Amino acid sequence: MSVILILLLLLVGVSCGSSPSKSSRIPVCNLPPFEPASSIHSPSWSTDGTRIAFHSAWDSLGNLSFGWYETDTLGSFKKPLGIDGATMHWMPGDSQIVTNAGADFVLFNLNTKQSTLLGLTSRQPIFDISPSGKYLYFTQTIPNSGDTTGIYRYDFQSKETVMIVGGFALVPSISDGDSLLAFIKPGPIPYLLNLNTGEVGIINTGLPSDDDFLKMDWIDGSSLSVQTFLRRVGIVTFDGRFEFVTCGLGWVSVSSFDSSILHVWSDDQHGWQVWRINRDGTDKRRVTGFR
Repeated sequence: MSVILILLLLLVGVSCGSSPSKSSRIPVCNLPPFEPASSIHSPSWSTDGTRIAFHSAWDSLGNLSFGWYETDTLGSFKKPLGIDGATMHWMPGDSQIVTNAGADFVLFNLNTKQSTLLGLTSRQPIFDISPSGKYLYFTQTIPNSGDTTGIYRYDFQSKETVMIVGGFALVPSISDGDSLLAFIKPGPIPYLLNLNTGEVGIINTGLPSDDDFLKMDWIDGSSLSVQTFLRRVGIVTFDGRFEFVTCGLGWVSVSSFDSSILHVWSDDQHGWQVWRINRDGTDKRRVTGFR
């Protein structure tokens, strides 16, 4: 398999007088500790860009109630979806969603409120659905390999599952057209696989040595929205740029409608909530926490 090395230099447009070091160009994000038991996390855009699903420990009346909730993009309503799971993705048409309840993947119909087990399991909560809705990409332990994980692809039509990447691959993110698969291997090191040609390369992030990718979501065929371990949210572009957008926690989700980014951020007044921000970081709005 031929290897293409893709060098993505993360450059942030911050004027600092003399030429700064690589790490000083990227802002440091100082946020309060995250408290899962009393917080919101895992936001996910609907495919039409009008609704958001998120996991919360609180219902609309302020009662402790773990589960998935739905709100519109202005936060004007909030209702339970009747499902649970670590993360979720909307299917095309926005009438069905896929979530991983425990280790099992479930297809949930929002109209009938019926759940269907897909017969798939995963040790890792982050998965992805192709924009066409044809495939599910997820992480699974490779049979007879000890604890070695690989990324598998499930076909919703044929019900067939095939391994795409082995060798402890995690955190799959698939581009439009099912052509480019971004994923992470131990290090952690992010990779890019061209599914049409089989070519694979390392994504050289240019981040400080103590920071790496945690979650990725495609914006278009040449750029990824990324969340890092040190709570930076930014955009990696394949022409050698990094655009720092904001600070926040993981579970970034990019709108296919206008490329705005969902992330989780905390302020003194509202605590941890879901916020949306446009690509250049000039328009940031809270979309949860309206009780």
